[in-house]
Amino acid sequence: MFFPAATAADVRAHTWAAGLYSNSAGHIALRVQAFVIDDGRRRVLVDPCVGNGKDRALPFWHRQAYPFFERMLAAGYPPESIDLVVHTHLHADHVGWDTSLRDGRWVPTFTNARHLYVGEELEFWQAPERRTTEDVFADSIEPVFRAGLAEPAPRPGHLRVRPRTTYCQGSDSGRTSTSRPAANSSALTCSASSLISTGGPCGLSVVKSTT
Repeated sequence: MFFPAATAADVRAHTWAAGLYSNSAGHIALRVQAFVIDDGRRRVLVDPCVGNGKDRALPFWHRQAYPFFERMLAAGYPPESIDLVVHTHLHADHVGWDTSLRDGRWVPTFTNARHLYVGEELEFWQAPERRTTEDVFADSIEPVFRAGLAEPAPRPGHLRVRPRTTYCQGSDSGRTSTSRPAANSSALTCSASSLISTGGPCGLSVVKSTT
């Protein structure tokens, strides 16, 4: 898909990728990951992956039943414990778990969390021409707005956590050289630690801070 001309021999030649990113048959693994940033006082979820049961153009994302919740629970992070959800951008594999299907309706998954979005990304994915093959906005974003849990930022570079909160000291989003109008890297500062999350294809990783 990403490297259509690559042969198995080409892949095996990159020995550094063996095991984690490729196998002996020359197949490349595609990882889609979310990150939980935990400093002991608040929990920030970055880019909540694909989601389950959603109509998607890619067959390996279409109406799936991934054990995402089970993995979050095993790691000690039930959905209701998340304080803040940050999106580097709004591709289907970065917003999927923002909602879950309950009684035939898509409803927010992280009911105690604020959800941060970049305004240009919202405008881009809300356009009718991008809601034909699959409607990511309708099933993964709009329900969060209806529930009053969404907070859009005006443009890249101005994604700030509101001063009245204690979730994080700051969250800055800057444009990166990838696709669409506002593909972002997010720099989150919690206590004395910081993390930069790039918004490209990279699952659940937990980053803990004790400072």
